[in-house]
Amino acid sequence: MSGYRSFSQQASLYNSYVSQYGQATADTLAARAGYSEHQTGLAMDIGNASGTCALQACFANTPAGQWAAKNCRDYGFIIRYPAGAEATTGYTYEPWHLRYVGKNVALDMSSTETLEDYFGLEAAPDYLQ
Repeated sequence: MSGYRSFSQQASLYNSYVSQYGQATADTLAARAGYSEHQTGLAMDIGNASGTCALQACFANTPAGQWAAKNCRDYGFIIRYPAGAEATTGYTYEPWHLRYVGKNVALDMSSTETLEDYFGLEAAPDYLQ
């Protein structure tokens, strides 16, 4: 559904969320331009061909979401924003958002572990202050 995003694409997406939901909510849904994993080329959002549960938590219960959760590590990807890790990652649960970390790291991490936990980083770094 979405892979690499330029600075201007990310700014447009973030600003659309601010317009729809306000800044506080937008900050939990999308990164500001300059801070998005999509801008690194290491992240992608996946979905079902039918569009069912696109960019929604219910994606996890679809066949594609279940396959991704079970198999993404074999290809060097993790679900970057796992359920229950919002205080650590700063973002809501996104079962569709995959991040490439390499096969060794992906296989070494548990399915609920965050990159912050794995690398011993501070929880939810606040780039806004």
